[in-house]
Amino acid sequence: MTVILYEDRYVAVATEINEMLRQAYGEQMEITLLNGDTAESWPTEPSWDDLIIVPFDETPISDRSVALVGRELSARRTITVLPVALSATHPSPPNALAHIKALPFTDSDSRLRLVRRIGALLGLRLRSRDQLIFISYRATDGTLLARQLETFLAGHGYKVWRDESRDEFYHETSI
Repeated sequence: MTVILYEDRYVAVATEINEMLRQAYGEQMEITLLNGDTAESWPTEPSWDDLIIVPFDETPISDRSVALVGRELSARRTITVLPVALSATHPSPPNALAHIKALPFTDSDSRLRLVRRIGALLGLRLRSRDQLIFISYRATDGTLLARQLETFLAGHGYKVWRDESRDEFYHETSI
């Protein structure tokens, strides 16, 4: 799920990002607008494709928003945080997000780049659904994530294979 975590002063920007992503990716992407001034928790069960988009300018992000992002980052390693700079003069995120490189959202080119980057982060630019996709992962800590990714891709019509996939004839693993 892609969450656009906005504060009241950024509602117009959050809505614009939402519309741009819906135009570009349609039903391939689940998007939720979440008001950081009132949000308490992540809106769904965690998934491999969770992404938080956080618009900001020179004003510090609210403590509540920072706390929500911090909880999600510390609770799981699979979530991606993407700060979005609304001001060319303040390209670095404030507060606890300062260590994450932000993408600009200041002109039409940067808006298009943001949409492409989000699609690339989520793997939505795969060309052909006729090709077999192999999921490589470490069994000690990546099995759950690999299964979620397999389910997601298969649900969107992709042919997916990983080492636990069963041979149709012998019903044995393929590796």
